[in-house]
Amino acid sequence: MPTDKSLQVNSLDFDQIKLSIKNFLSDQAVFKDYDFEGSGLSVLLDVLSYTTYYQGIYNHLSSNELFLDTAIKRSSVVSHAKSLGYTPRSRTAATAVVDITTTDPVSLLRRGSIFKARQNDVLYQFVNVTDYDINNGSATDVEIKEGVYKTKSFVVPNNKNNQSFVLDDENIDTTTIKVSVQRSISDSTGSIDVWSNASTVVDVKSDTKAYFVEETFDGFPSILFGDDNIGQKLSAGNLVTVTYITTKGAEANGIGSNDTTSNRSFTFTPNTTVSVTSQAAGGEFRETTDSIRFNAPKS
Repeated sequence: MPTDKSLQVNSLDFDQIKLSIKNFLSDQAVFKDYDFEGSGLSVLLDVLSYTTYYQGIYNHLSSNELFLDTAIKRSSVVSHAKSLGYTPRSRTAATAVVDITTTDPVSLLRRGSIFKARQNDVLYQFVNVTDYDINNGSATDVEIKEGVYKTKSFVVPNNKNNQSFVLDDENIDTTTIKVSVQRSISDSTGSIDVWSNASTVVDVKSDTKAYFVEETFDGFPSILFGDDNIGQKLSAGNLVTVTYITTKGAEANGIGSNDTTSNRSFTFTPNTTVSVTSQAAGGEFRETTDSIRFNAPKS
């Protein structure tokens, strides 16, 4: 009786896998002189070969995702970067600097005031991120960012051990995030306290009012809080309010470059003139997977 040979499993090519299985069966006594090509067993060989082929490809791709250098999926790259203490850059709002003159009876340009501009037949909205005093009907060097202000609130549940809250918008400029925490929905104590974005834990103590920003598996920004060891821990019932700008990124770069006295790029109120000091610039889309892969180990 001939000695059975081992099945060769060192190929990821479909035809080679099928040939290997066929040769293995041909060497078995029960299949000696069997016509594999002219029988129904040929279909079974195809099924076995495809199954082996697909499993090999899956295992190959899965093993690649285990390493930063070979990972393909953004979620895998971001996860590896997180272990290195690296946070991928979010979208960045284009920023312009303008002067305003107005006949409106106002003395303060409040944060979040809306300026409008058009470029390539697309309407863009800009907002100021801080208050500006208006003296004698004018304010100079007003910094405005392209985007829309949004607010999202969360109530801390009783069973929230991992104190993280997802902002389900991948177009957020995370540098514009502002966080406030009040004692409860009915008690506004703490609502005006300043919570800081901690990019490192070097200066974060157990009572530091700090939050951390990470990117989730789905690509959304997530706000995380401390555990009373690194950063102050939230209490059940606390109301977390997050404001941020969601932006179109690099699309708004260049707005204001053609600003003239007869054709102003930005509009505000009918009684206000907006003149451009610096055109919109600095807008970026979120960091690419290749960029994260390159920068994370060097951070």
